[in-house]
Amino acid sequence: MADTLPIGYRFCPSDEQAISYCLAPKVKGEVVFPEFIHEFDVYEKEPWKFFDKNAEESLYVFTKLKMKKSRVERTAGSGYWRGAQSSDVKDCHNNVIGLKKHLNFKVKDGSSSNSQNTEKGSWIMHEYSVPNQEIVMCKIRFKEKKAVENKALQYFSARLSELEKIIGLRILPTSTTKSMHVAKTSTWNHQRECHCFRVLMLSGIYWTA
Repeated sequence: MADTLPIGYRFCPSDEQAISYCLAPKVKGEVVFPEFIHEFDVYEKEPWKFFDKNAEESLYVFTKLKMKKSRVERTAGSGYWRGAQSSDVKDCHNNVIGLKKHLNFKVKDGSSSNSQNTEKGSWIMHEYSVPNQEIVMCKIRFKEKKAVENKALQYFSARLSELEKIIGLRILPTSTTKSMHVAKTSTWNHQRECHCFRVLMLSGIYWTA
């Protein structure tokens, strides 16, 4: 992908641009820019067999959906693409121009085929479609678990620091109960404390009053 664009440019279209300037021309039989978006059957095999999970950029391809009666067949090798959520894609005039589906690749239960390719993260696919068309545009990438967990921990650490400043309390973690207890200061009373705190669960850590 990098060799087809000028130095310093990256292909990172918005949802609207992906449908308006890439998928829409494709289904109409028109010339698609950029030309490096090729047709490929993403359901032919597992994602790690056709895309490098260490790649810095996402993979964009056109694929034809395989219909099984009234539903889409999403089996791919030793696993399948499972839909998590979907949302309408709108243009600048707030008109719905297509649909964006968020899917995750799951290895079938009992399958030992390349399961190590999913245990350190998750394969994610965004599928862009327009009404009454079997050709869709897919954006595929690999997201490491560590990156997701670190981002969440950083977010909640920042929120905890803000909370400590606002209410005048200090959060003390304990290793035996895996809970975070609140240490009262001279400016806070126990009655108000009980009304302010609720349980927060994050990666097995409980935050309680």
